[in-house]
Amino acid sequence: MEKKGVIWVSTVLYILITIAVLGIAFAALKPEIDKMRDKAIIEQSIGMMNEFDKTINQVKEVSGTRREIRVVLKKGTLVFDFDAEDNKIVWQFNTAYKYSEPGIGIEIGNIIAKTTKVTGAYFITLTLNYDENLLYGEDEKEKIITASELPYTFFIENSGDGVINIYTPSED
Repeated sequence: MEKKGVIWVSTVLYILITIAVLGIAFAALKPEIDKMRDKAIIEQSIGMMNEFDKTINQVKEVSGTRREIRVVLKKGTLVFDFDAEDNKIVWQFNTAYKYSEPGIGIEIGNIIAKTTKVTGAYFITLTLNYDENLLYGEDEKEKIITASELPYTFFIENSGDGVINIYTPSED
C-alpha cells in the first residue's frame, strides 16, 4: 500500500515540476513572441500603406476614376491628415519591437518609416506624403481610424481639378 502512495506523490511532483518549467519557459519566451507578432503587424501595415499609395496613384491619372480598397487594421491607428500645407496618410503603433534605428526615418518605397523611443517601448510611424490635394469626405480635415477586427472599406476618387477624395461607403 505504501508503494502506491509513493507512486502517486511522485507523479504529482513530476506534473507540478513540468508545469513550473513550462510556465518559466513561456514567461521567458512571451516577450520575444510578442516582438515577432508586432514585426509581422508592421510588415502587413507596410503592405496596406503600399496598397493605398498604389490606388491613389492609379486614381490620380484620370479624372472621375473611383477605386475601392479594403483594409484590415488589427493594431495601431490610421490617420488621414489633410490640410492646406500637408497631405499625408500615417499609420501609428506602440510596440516593444524596435523596427529601425530610433529617430531616423527610412524609406520603404514611398513610405517613410520612423521609430521613436518612448518609455519602455517604441512608437512606429509609417507615413505617405502627397503633393496632390487630398480630401477626406470632401473636407480638408484629420480623420482617425482605429483598430478593428472587421475590415474597413474606402473609396478613393479623382474628383477632377487635381483633387483626390477618400471616403467610406457611409459617406458616399
